[in-house]
Amino acid sequence: MALLSHRLRFKGVILGNFTATEITEKLRANEISLIHAVEQRGRWITVRQFQQDSAEGLYTPPNQSGLLGRLAGKSQPPSIPNGTPPPPPGSSLVADSIESRVRQGYLWSGLSFLLPMVIGLPLWLLKDVLHIPTTAFKILLVIGTLLGTAYSAWRTIQSAHSLQGEGLEDVGRSMQQLGIALAGASTCFWIFLVFINF
Repeated sequence: MALLSHRLRFKGVILGNFTATEITEKLRANEISLIHAVEQRGRWITVRQFQQDSAEGLYTPPNQSGLLGRLAGKSQPPSIPNGTPPPPPGSSLVADSIESRVRQGYLWSGLSFLLPMVIGLPLWLLKDVLHIPTTAFKILLVIGTLLGTAYSAWRTIQSAHSLQGEGLEDVGRSMQQLGIALAGASTCFWIFLVFINF
């Protein structure tokens, strides 16, 4: 009897066919994470959901859940969580949503270096037009820096909390720590530049 195999996907890259046991071994060996997507019954779910389904007995190979298997009493019909049918193949699922939130969180943490410049550039262009005194200009740049870095840190923390709600505490925690560290480093960097150059 051939074992049912599944494809894995992460950041748009699809990896070969793996059995449920191989997926579990790769997870234990830290070769994949809980936010990788697994193709199961024509839909993509997270490895976390795949592991839960396997543990709850929701994962059954199709050759054991057919009509003959049910008539012979060898298996029960596959149960569907919450009584809802699976979405059609190719539809956007939880795995896509989680992967998107991970990317979004890391993007916001990286933007902590860019946002102060985006805020400060218009101020610098308007400095001579509006005849803003140097001291007031420095204060405005510092406020803009603080606003930009605080906003990016806040958005990163929001993304991290949403991941923690999905059971990905370790990913959310590391994302939150990175966001706060980059926001702090960015604040120091831009404020240092303001007082050196102006």
